[in-house]
Amino acid sequence: MKDWNEETGKHYSIFFNVFVLLQIFNEINARKLKHEEINVFKNFFNNPLFVGILVLTFIVQLSIIKLGGKSLKTVELTLEENIICLLLGSLSLFAGFVEKTILPAHLIVCPYGIEINTWKFYWRAVPVEPEEGAEGA
Repeated sequence: MKDWNEETGKHYSIFFNVFVLLQIFNEINARKLKHEEINVFKNFFNNPLFVGILVLTFIVQLSIIKLGGKSLKTVELTLEENIICLLLGSLSLFAGFVEKTILPAHLIVCPYGIEINTWKFYWRAVPVEPEEGAEGA
């Protein structure tokens, strides 16, 4: 990357930091996948390996941002910038909460249309698979 300097490095570092923090918070969201499991922090500390991996990922991420320099094309971020990145990354938790509380439990969106429980709206014809035992023409 020829255009790397302190200014572009700051932008790349913030983008990279937010991306990894979104991933960390998404890992927390992924612990509870059922629509009725709204509290993703319930029994959070029951799996010490999971917590350890999250903490280790966070420490490595902060180390990469702080110490990466030209070799990793990062620059050190200020405390305020790190807090902003953390807040942006935590939006993943908010998105998971909104998805579970606002969207219907049986929402299916596919290339052919939308289904919510028994209500269906299709904008393309759904391909029909031949029945088993049916002979081809």
